[in-house]
Amino acid sequence: MGDVGATPIHANTRLVTARNRLQSPSGSGLALSRLELAEAVTAYLWATYEDDDPVDGAYIGQLEQGRIRWPRARRREALRAVLGVSTDAELGFFHGPRGPVARGEDPRTRVAQRLSRMQMATSAEPAQLGRAPGDPDAPTVPWHLPPELRDGSGLDVANSLYDGNQPPGTVGVHVRRRTLLWGLATVTAAAGLLSPQSAARRRIGTSDVARLNALITLYRTTDHQFGGGALVDDVGVFAESVSALLDQRVDERLRPKLVTAIANARDLAAWTAFDACRHSDAQRHFAAAERYAIESGDRQLVAHIRYGQAKQMQHLRHNREALEILHLAHHRLNPTPAMTAILSGAQAASLAALGDAEGAERALGTSSEAFTRVAPGSEPEWLGFFDEGELLAQYGRVYRDRARADQRHGEAAVSWVSAAIEAFGPQSVRSTVLNQVGLASAYFLAGAPELALQAGNRARVHATAVVSPRVQERLANLRRDAHPYRAVPEVADFLHTLPTVAVSSR
Repeated sequence: MGDVGATPIHANTRLVTARNRLQSPSGSGLALSRLELAEAVTAYLWATYEDDDPVDGAYIGQLEQGRIRWPRARRREALRAVLGVSTDAELGFFHGPRGPVARGEDPRTRVAQRLSRMQMATSAEPAQLGRAPGDPDAPTVPWHLPPELRDGSGLDVANSLYDGNQPPGTVGVHVRRRTLLWGLATVTAAAGLLSPQSAARRRIGTSDVARLNALITLYRTTDHQFGGGALVDDVGVFAESVSALLDQRVDERLRPKLVTAIANARDLAAWTAFDACRHSDAQRHFAAAERYAIESGDRQLVAHIRYGQAKQMQHLRHNREALEILHLAHHRLNPTPAMTAILSGAQAASLAALGDAEGAERALGTSSEAFTRVAPGSEPEWLGFFDEGELLAQYGRVYRDRARADQRHGEAAVSWVSAAIEAFGPQSVRSTVLNQVGLASAYFLAGAPELALQAGNRARVHATAVVSPRVQERLANLRRDAHPYRAVPEVADFLHTLPTVAVSSR
């Protein structure tokens, strides 16, 4: 369906006004031009979706003249983010008689059906590992797995993240990363929130908070795509700078929204520092984010920040501390379904790591049931990362821990992690790579070292697409699950290729 609706043409003054509110990043003091807006929208589309859908100044002109009344969904999203508004109506976009209609299956139904099928499969009596009947030379693999997992072809599910046959880490990835960061710089400069002129006291308005939230969304997108190491310093400076906005003149009615935005910025800075393995910086930002969230009265955000603190403790293998933090996250909380899902999933992971298999299963059940109640569009923006892939990945993590105590759970771990990788979208590059590492572990735990090597080598190559020391630590930790096969020459060679990363305490 095209952009143009069959309705009378009227100038879109709301869009013109929204553009003129922003300053040109050129430093000329003029308003943001149509071309500059087009460039920022193009950068956002590539950064968020790797959508090669360039927008030019003429297209912005058609929008402002009212010749195009209802742009495509992704273009509307990009325009909202760049111009710092929360609704299409604020930009003069309205459904015409040919406007898009939501169609298709409710994803919650699909997830519930998938979970039901997989739980039935993994609760059955595990089959014995061994060679294929009548084939003494075949490699040892779990033969009751689906064919796409038995033969290793399921390892190809993440190839769509990259262009053609170009391996990640080459010029293509670096160009995309540079394009994304350039887009961020353009939008940040256009917003004018952190410019030197804001050192003088001025009034912070609703549009300032909207633009601040849009910038946080853009930085969060960058973090998911390219890893915290790509922008940890920039996000740290950004988050600390926006904290100073409270020194400006802020209407008391607007102050809670500004404080919430600052809490989100500090939370994002904590996650990027965590991903960069700068753990003391992460803890400092998490603590600041928690203070601001408590001040704002947003209990859902407080719980989410504590979830991040628990994830950091899990990474450092402090699972009892993680459980204590997750328990605290429920304090005075009336959780949304997505919040219940992420908190319960994290609890399941720590319980499994501590050997409480029954508790982990109960927590997974709570997480799954809550996820099926998530209504699209009804959750906070910062919970947007939690999707089907993240839910399935928690199952994979639990079953990997169970397999470390009992190899019979290795096949279930392979199934869950493979399903998670398949479910992740192209914007979840880091999550996909982390789970590719998890798939290698699962294959080792399932007694299939040949497939573990295939998965591990693929994860090692794809890891170059992100700047994430946390991913490198996960790769280094493959030694733990590969240990029983260290005498196998191919495994020994693979272990020599892994990074030697000590857990950082910075």
